[in-house]
Amino acid sequence: PTTKQKYDLEKIIGRAKSPTVVVQAHQARGDNDLAKKAKFRWRPDLKIWWKFCKEMDLEALAASVQFDISVHRENIEEFQNL
Repeated sequence: PTTKQKYDLEKIIGRAKSPTVVVQAHQARGDNDLAKKAKFRWRPDLKIWWKFCKEMDLEALAASVQFDISVHRENIEEFQNL
């Protein structure tokens, strides 16, 4: 008899293959609490709210926030040690 796997390996592999991107929040200046609630981080040198996101999750993220977002696919390594 076989036992059911606890995790779906296809989903795990798909997530691992999905590139990580930096997402920037474009909320109104008075709505910083919305960015905080959505777990964006403040980067004072660039004066932006940002977070890492798997590319496969972008659509869901965009639908879940009340502000526009933009995606940065290059130079994400400069965000990794903040």
